[in-house]
Amino acid sequence: MTLAPAAKSPSSFWTHRAPHALRPDEPRFICTATGIRLYYVPDPGGDGFLAVPGVTSILGGDQTPEEKERLEAWRLREIAAGRDPNAGRERGTRVHSLLEDYIRTGRADPQSEEDHAFFSGMEAYIEAYQEFLWNERPLRSGWEHCWSAPEGDPKRLARVWSPSWGFAGTPDLIAVRNGVRVVGDFKTSNKPYFRCHGSRVPKHQELGYKKYKKTVRQLCAYRLAIREILGLETDALHIIVGLPQEGKAQQFWVQGPELEYETEQFKRMSVEFWQRFGETVQGR
Repeated sequence: MTLAPAAKSPSSFWTHRAPHALRPDEPRFICTATGIRLYYVPDPGGDGFLAVPGVTSILGGDQTPEEKERLEAWRLREIAAGRDPNAGRERGTRVHSLLEDYIRTGRADPQSEEDHAFFSGMEAYIEAYQEFLWNERPLRSGWEHCWSAPEGDPKRLARVWSPSWGFAGTPDLIAVRNGVRVVGDFKTSNKPYFRCHGSRVPKHQELGYKKYKKTVRQLCAYRLAIREILGLETDALHIIVGLPQEGKAQQFWVQGPELEYETEQFKRMSVEFWQRFGETVQGR
């Protein structure tokens, strides 16, 4: 079965839908025209399903050819040096699991000194929350529709999605702190993140700034989907970055005008993504 998203923008919306009452066997598939991974989500206009990309696919569309070339060159250098270019991603997955354990049980057991170092600085920022609503999955009743398959299915995953803007994703955290509902994200990084850049900022901080901006827009996307699918308004973003020095971590808060501005920037990126996607699919 082929299930393709609309060839225009999220506002014009889905022209190709799964047949009614047909449940896809896989929670996701790769679009052969673009190579982008798409996820099945319920069709708000009927009993079928839509196919939408992950948030990171939309954010990745903003990369310049030069940035893509630099990333590929770095990957090749790592392989040539005998290092795993995916090591940072795998470490991030392990630290995420430690944070999940800590949130749900109050305990975590790092299996390596490296994992302990990254985790040890992040836990203090978690302790300040009074209530956890979501941590990689819903932690309250009434959100069962966020699961992609019934309990026991090995392909089951939890996600939120936006029919209006055309994406899906899994937030790390939805929680309440001092009465404020927060969407949070956990990152690990060998180098710090930076909130500003410009002619007076050292060149080495440019990558940290780009990571910060990408994470902010990722969280803005989740905020849109949470409003649409969970009916929940969130008022702030919280980014927690684990660093390799034991007990060291960063946190960034995004609220007010910055939050609204970056939300609008993500919407723009989503429309541009769907325009490019449609041109590619129609050109095949």
